[in-house]
Amino acid sequence: GSNCFIMLTDYIDTKNENAIYKLLQHSLASEAVAGLVDLLEFDDKRLTESVVHILGTIVEHPRCRQYVLEVPRNTATIGQSNPTLFTALVNMLMSEDKNVVMNAAGTIANIAESPDGRLWILQQAVFDDALPILGVLTVDPHQWAASNSALVLARLTLSQEGIVKILTHERSSYVLINLSSALCGHNPGSSMNAAFAVGRLLEREDARSKLLAMKNFKNTMTALTKMLYNKEAGPRKNACFAFSCLANSKEGHDRLLSNVNSELILDQLVRLITDTDDETAWFAAVTLRSVGSQKEGVFRLRDHKSVHAVLKKLVRGGGVKLKSDLLTEVKMTLDILGKLPKLPAPIMTAIDSFSVSARWESIIATPNNRVTYQLFQGCTCVYEGPKTSTTVKKLKPFTSYVFRIRATNSADEGPYSGPALSPPMRECRGHLVRLTTRVNLNTTP
Repeated sequence: GSNCFIMLTDYIDTKNENAIYKLLQHSLASEAVAGLVDLLEFDDKRLTESVVHILGTIVEHPRCRQYVLEVPRNTATIGQSNPTLFTALVNMLMSEDKNVVMNAAGTIANIAESPDGRLWILQQAVFDDALPILGVLTVDPHQWAASNSALVLARLTLSQEGIVKILTHERSSYVLINLSSALCGHNPGSSMNAAFAVGRLLEREDARSKLLAMKNFKNTMTALTKMLYNKEAGPRKNACFAFSCLANSKEGHDRLLSNVNSELILDQLVRLITDTDDETAWFAAVTLRSVGSQKEGVFRLRDHKSVHAVLKKLVRGGGVKLKSDLLTEVKMTLDILGKLPKLPAPIMTAIDSFSVSARWESIIATPNNRVTYQLFQGCTCVYEGPKTSTTVKKLKPFTSYVFRIRATNSADEGPYSGPALSPPMRECRGHLVRLTTRVNLNTTP
């Protein structure tokens, strides 16, 4: 029996698409897949490995994958007889034969490609046993065993349920350390997949705090920087993704800009934004915009020798037509980097003895550059908001005040306007008179 399945495995390997097509066309296709899963009950190592190899190949097709997910599962745990498919796969992850490990991890990765597949994995009784095993395999010397294991973790982080499972696992720190180590390793497949997983984790505050607290996170930053300079598009895109996720939080943003390699990172992002691979250019543009999400980042990008010039050139075209999503990112970043103008002094008008009205000119805002205004009375901000007028109350009679206005947004603070003197007020028994060059007060009853 096992020899027949070895022959079938060879046939599927050589006639992959044709074999799967024939299977899907058969009226008993779902029963055939269920029968393959049932064969895992037999205590035959070669048979089990052949069946898993076949299943790993056919689950790449969405319909076949759905057939596998619909096979009734039991609650067997590692070491028990009559294992489910996932239990058999987890057992194979611990095999001494690294080719077996590679195939088992690859099959799990193929199942994890779809949302239903990820949910199916997370609901398995032995998932808690599988997670630390996958973690340590990400740094395994066997290139494909490590790469496939990192791919499983990367795909699990595509769902919030997967991230929560990783974070709440009793060996969560162990898994995160292994992911970070895989990213820093010399296995290109494993490091690229680990970079994506780390990026997904950095998007969540609780996971980000754990990662940033790790002693080797500086090494992670260094590895991501090297990945940005990789010749292949895949690693560059995943490095951009991880950096953009890091820069979207204040703590992560500070860590990025204070890193010893921050200038190298910015230099390469500017180069990648003009990359011939559209996806790489888009990821680089998203990352630059993330750097500009905080004021310190805006200043760094403004001071950079070529950021503004390259973005402007891309908008002008220069004979190259950008895809709409890339052009949108470039324009958004230029909006963020645009300096807010100096406003004219506010116009102050007396209302009564204790209050004045202030109004000022507005700035045309864009959807990505929403402007608010700050009105200062001396050194004290007495108004902050989107309106272009306000009333200042609780002033003292017989007193002049100096007011200034400035525009602000999430990434910048414009310069202060020139000073505006409020008209001095005096309190009268009859009516209030605004002082001009000369004031006549009639105090006769």
